[in-house]
Amino acid sequence: MYDVLGMAADSGAMINPHPENIELVWKLKNRPIDESRGPLHAWNASRPSFVEAEAVQRVAYMAQITGASVYAVHTSSQLALDAMERQRRSYENLFVETCTQYLTLTTEAGCGTYGKVNPPIRERADLEALWVGLAEGRVDTVGSDHNARHRSFKEKDVWSASAGFPGTGGVLPLTLSEGLRRGIPLERLVDATSTRSAQLFGMYPQKGTIRVGSDADLAVVDLDGSYTINAATQHSGADYTPWEGTEVPLRVVHTLVRGEFALRDGVLADRTTGRYLRRERSGAAALAAIDSAPEQKGTPA
Repeated sequence: MYDVLGMAADSGAMINPHPENIELVWKLKNRPIDESRGPLHAWNASRPSFVEAEAVQRVAYMAQITGASVYAVHTSSQLALDAMERQRRSYENLFVETCTQYLTLTTEAGCGTYGKVNPPIRERADLEALWVGLAEGRVDTVGSDHNARHRSFKEKDVWSASAGFPGTGGVLPLTLSEGLRRGIPLERLVDATSTRSAQLFGMYPQKGTIRVGSDADLAVVDLDGSYTINAATQHSGADYTPWEGTEVPLRVVHTLVRGEFALRDGVLADRTTGRYLRRERSGAAALAAIDSAPEQKGTPA
């Protein structure tokens, strides 16, 4: 870890480590675990949030030693968020992502093993803490940790089922609808789901802003519309979603990629136009490049 963080710092890159102390997970897995409250409670108990928080704090501290940038992926718990906050007090090149599942699902969710993921879905208090962090900007971004493995890998007991599930299609509608319901400004939600990611991963201003010269990547959202999430509406070969039956009080009408429709009137285009983007820098180096060119700041997408 020391070596890779040092190389990343020298290269202007950002490290995105999975935040769980796996040795501690292995040590804890043989404890008796109460399964009476359902599979999501059991899975959460098998990989408790302090396992995540310890890993986050360790890599954040080593980032400070080496001068590297670290992006804490799929932060799921208040303990992990608090750990990053402690390290940020003395070192600023630390960034936090959470995911839609940690903002909308808890161990009480009825999705069973379809909701098995690492880190696990947590308790209500963790969900609320993450929303506060998002509203205040302490959580930088919202992602999906999308993993479209087929439902046949999930329809087992919680110990045998695969971890992870498809989530890309829910990032914008779920985060936007729940965030607006909680009174979070639209601009903060747009920043968390678009602009900040583009900035941190060295794609700004090509991505993440609406301005002349930027890619015309646009989502047209009907805030007065609605739709029901189910496997069919997620356009995924996984054939399931942990949000099955969830009513969303808005609707993504169109999605454009570089000015071409990827989704038009809710219908997918018959061809894809995505392409790989080479990024020269990320993390603090990418933000410094933006600051050195003030004209790049533009308008949030």
